Amino acid sequence: MQETTRPSNEPQPSTPARGVTLRSVLVGLLLLFLSLLWLERAGLITLTVQIDESVPPIPAVAAVMLLGLLNPLLFKLGRRVGFSQSEILVIFTIVGVGIFMSAVGVVRMFFPCITAPFYFATPENNFDTVNRFIPRWFGPRDAELLRGFYEGAESIPWAAWLPTVLRWTFFFTVLFFTFTCICTLFRRQWTDRERLTFPVAQLVLDIAEPAKDNSWVSAFFRNPLTWIGFGLSMFYNLLNILQAINPSIPAPGKHFDLGMLFTERPLSALRPFQIWYRPELIGLGYLMSMEVLLSGWVFYLLFKLEMLIAAVMGFEIAGLPFPQEQATGAYIALFFALLYFARQPLLQIFRRALEVGWLGRWVVKDSSNHLNDQNEPLPYRLAAWGALGGFAFIVGWCIIAGMAWWTAMLYIGLVLAFATVYTRIRAETGAPYVWLFPYYQAKKMPIYVFGSQFFIDHGGVANLTMLSTMMFLSRGFFPSVSATQMESFKLADAVGMSRRWMTGLLLFACVVGFIGAFGIHLHAYYTYGANVLEGGTTSGGYRTQLAVNEFTELTRFVKTPQAPDYWRVTAMGVGFLLTTVLTIARVVLLRFPLHPLGFAMVGCYPESIFGPFLIVWIVKTVILKLGGMRLYKKLIPLFMGIILGHFITAGLIYGLLSLSEAEIFRRYGVWFG
Repeated sequence: MQETTRPSNEPQPSTPARGVTLRSVLVGLLLLFLSLLWLERAGLITLTVQIDESVPPIPAVAAVMLLGLLNPLLFKLGRRVGFSQSEILVIFTIVGVGIFMSAVGVVRMFFPCITAPFYFATPENNFDTVNRFIPRWFGPRDAELLRGFYEGAESIPWAAWLPTVLRWTFFFTVLFFTFTCICTLFRRQWTDRERLTFPVAQLVLDIAEPAKDNSWVSAFFRNPLTWIGFGLSMFYNLLNILQAINPSIPAPGKHFDLGMLFTERPLSALRPFQIWYRPELIGLGYLMSMEVLLSGWVFYLLFKLEMLIAAVMGFEIAGLPFPQEQATGAYIALFFALLYFARQPLLQIFRRALEVGWLGRWVVKDSSNHLNDQNEPLPYRLAAWGALGGFAFIVGWCIIAGMAWWTAMLYIGLVLAFATVYTRIRAETGAPYVWLFPYYQAKKMPIYVFGSQFFIDHGGVANLTMLSTMMFLSRGFFPSVSATQMESFKLADAVGMSRRWMTGLLLFACVVGFIGAFGIHLHAYYTYGANVLEGGTTSGGYRTQLAVNEFTELTRFVKTPQAPDYWRVTAMGVGFLLTTVLTIARVVLLRFPLHPLGFAMVGCYPESIFGPFLIVWIVKTVILKLGGMRLYKKLIPLFMGIILGHFITAGLIYGLLSLSEAEIFRRYGVWFG
């Protein structure tokens, strides 16, 4: 991350609403509706494929590929029958953003937080001592209604849930708009000055590339390297699927466990030590810088070295070396670094925001602040005040609910800071993980720092209760929404579409997506019962158990306060300092080989990052040594094909086959996050 001051040479779109046609919106809504039905079956009922947590979402990728392959035939039927590239990207945006709201880390994470504390309350777990602090306007309280929610019912009480759905749709839309404002504040710096590559957006553009020279397919799909990569991913997934059907068939599985080689102390402290096969990360990893790839596997080995040293010295502390906590410190340091590098455009924007009325003229002495924001996602004044107003609204929501003002500002501030850094990571590296941020740490780290009693002493039990109830903002992947928006603005640039129109399209898809998300979840819960969905048996699936565990911990904190965890706080401090040093080194030292983003990423998701980063780093090193940049660029379609083959085989085909609910499809689950 280096500060640059490249001038902006933005092309102004000749057709601001390009792509936003009646048929593109209608087709997008139709495909979104079908995708929601598919998600309900595959992600909630059979729990075979999480098509909603891939980057980009599987239904959106499938829609783009289908239209891209059918388009030449449609154009043969008539010039106006086929879809333009901009129309395809509009459809992609509606499906991608809309399906994202139903994801495991968004609405599905939200529902248990407002229902589980009441349904699972027993005299033994003492939930009644804390759930009375949850406001009634958060959601329905009727015992029979909640019983139907978790155990199934003959009918769905839509009327009883309607106020809750509307209220929270408004809340989440404000949160979404706040992310939009933050993206507007940083867009010029990242896109025009630093010229980040946006690999995920480039993947979508490659798939949606129109055919030329009277060809039936685009150059991307005509390239044999694309299909070689596609075939490699398909072969890998088919072996795993066939093994699920017949266990005697050999298959590579999802990972190779090096930890089985270390059986005795102190080497056993290195476990788990796994190389995961993640085709989507291998594919997009090819577009990452060598410094990021090198940092990913080097810092993973550093974590393992820390574990080994601790074992040799006799330290038996669960969680060492606390990679998530180190990543938390890294994210905080990166947030301040991003503010520093973008300080000039940010100061200009906020100066313009203050140039309103006599107070603004008194505060802003320099009247030469002329910023061109005509084609920005939002006018700069609206973006600045919208970011501050959105933050204030969300904080106010938490305060009205019972959270202390300082807790609300700290918690929401961390969530928005993590979202900003995650957006930067996606824009610069394209890492296709929605969980690639310190998930849960925005809620946990304040307790590690201050201890649980501090929150009770400075806000009462209601303060701590609301921190647990609102934990879906940190344990879900709401921060990932911001990256999707920034990539959408890049897509708009590529097809000459106004960013303002893209902003409107994003907000439209957000609202429609949330309404659809609430709809399919309530339908599934009251039809089958939340207790048996998402892999649950009699007490709910994974998300439900997270909420139950959260409130179990909360009641324990009320009864027996938790002291500050100095080990984890130290780990956060180490992550902060190391990231700061790496950032300074990147600015001061030419060609410094380590990258702070690589350290932050591997801290968030150590096991899944290590193997793919090491594999791609070795492959890219060999390619660059043998053929240089020419060979590197020539092989890009091969790695894009690897991503596409994985998404289509493991996501689309396997996801559609799993709709049958056959038992064999429960033996092999595919998680993209």
